[in-house]
Amino acid sequence: MLVTRFTHKLRLKVIVSQIAIALICISSPLVIINTTSAQSLSQTQIRSYIQRLKNPQQRTAAIDYLATVGKPAVPALIAALQDSDPQVRTSALVIIAKIGPNAAQAIPALMRAIDDKDATVRSHAVQAIAKMGRQAYVPYIVVGLDSKNQQERYGAAHILRAMGKDAASAVPALMKKLEDKDAWMRVSVISALGSIGQAATPAVPALVTRLQDTDQTVRHSAAYALGDI
Repeated sequence: MLVTRFTHKLRLKVIVSQIAIALICISSPLVIINTTSAQSLSQTQIRSYIQRLKNPQQRTAAIDYLATVGKPAVPALIAALQDSDPQVRTSALVIIAKIGPNAAQAIPALMRAIDDKDATVRSHAVQAIAKMGRQAYVPYIVVGLDSKNQQERYGAAHILRAMGKDAASAVPALMKKLEDKDAWMRVSVISALGSIGQAATPAVPALVTRLQDTDQTVRHSAAYALGDI
């Protein structure tokens, strides 16, 4: 009798478990669909509020909403910087400034906005750039290290050197240029690594190798940089 009851309970547990698994399998697609719908709805809302920037009565509320949305709104704001209405462009810049470093992907667009034909837009572009934070610019400066233009390569290395510790995320890219054929580029890169300091520790083995460089200035620069690191 006890065995029969135990068997019955065990079967009941198995049935309940199977039902639970079945419900999860059935509901999972719904969860995915609901998540997708939420994301789609969010993007729809963002586009809707971007349009409200054109309306003086709705502009303030739209700015507040989009600033609260933050990073997900940045692509739409970058597109808004191309709007024919200077008020929309200005509003987009105000929002980007409020979002701050999380809007770093807008930096190239901000640089273009500095040359906008509207003075107010230009002014707000400068303000937005100031809100980004120096570290946010590093990925865009690093690109210059591989420029075909010699002066641009030097310029990128010099800017990173001037940024010091704020350029820490550029260390891997700088290390790749330590074997550049141009001796002056090697010097510039080494100086940048030295300026970054302790965060450039991963570059120490490569800098030690540069102590045997064929160029005397490179060797001296490597020694100084190792001391700074």
